[in-house]
Amino acid sequence: MNDKNTSKAFPQRDWKDETQIENPNDKVLTAHQIYQRESQKLVQTMTDLFVADLMWSISGTGR
Repeated sequence: MNDKNTSKAFPQRDWKDETQIENPNDKVLTAHQIYQRESQKLVQTMTDLFVADLMWSISGTGR
């Protein structure tokens, strides 16, 4: 598809911004890495909720 005539007749869309990555090896995440990242987010969210609940209880406005 790199033939000049073909390129003019059927311009190839540049998908680089949407799907291609400069160096794929830098960006490929294993399932374990994704699991770790999502678990970390979940733990952070649970911690934030726990602290907010604790502060709410201490302030006495929850009664």
